[in-house]
Amino acid sequence: MWRGNQPIRLRDQQTLIRYLQADPSISFGLWQLHLADFPGELSLAQATLPRVQAELAARRLHARQTPPQPAAARQTSRPAAAPSPTLPCYAEHINQASARYGVSPLLISAVIGSESACQQGAVSPKGARGLMQVMPDTARAMGYDPADMFEQAIAIDAGTRYLGIQLRTFGRVDLGLAAYNAGPRAVERYGGIPPYRETRNYVVKTVRQYAKNYLRSLQ
Repeated sequence: MWRGNQPIRLRDQQTLIRYLQADPSISFGLWQLHLADFPGELSLAQATLPRVQAELAARRLHARQTPPQPAAARQTSRPAAAPSPTLPCYAEHINQASARYGVSPLLISAVIGSESACQQGAVSPKGARGLMQVMPDTARAMGYDPADMFEQAIAIDAGTRYLGIQLRTFGRVDLGLAAYNAGPRAVERYGGIPPYRETRNYVVKTVRQYAKNYLRSLQ
């Protein structure tokens, strides 16, 4: 939720819903949206989902970038097809992990791009491994062998599982990404995205790629 230009972190989704029921003009989410921005058939619970907010923001960006069609063209054009994800690499494994853990495949793809640039054998200076740069201790804590983080399917499964935990814990895409990068304790300690340049740049880069992936899926 936002007050002026200052973000206010709420305890959970239900708290945000109560605020919106009391004052529908409140702006909320990473893109400072309002309830009036959403289609009328969506419920409050749906409007507060980060995935729905990201898709709405991407559609609005797409609309601003697309020149208006002449009236005749609009009348004769066919309805747009339902969007299908366009993933730059490892699409099969991404879609499987998405279905398993309830994380958007477009977001998984964005994280892979930010973490490893789709390089299966990537290793960070801190020792994070594979496509989604999972730390060995994190892999062990979830029951994986750290050596398997260089295997495509296992790396994406482990990274998506960990990402899903952070998204559910913090309830927002930006905070979930910050926790994925800097650790959940850092997000809790600072009550939001930690003031680390690396983490802030990572969140901005990944959210932008997430929106681009959605726009690409519309084409």
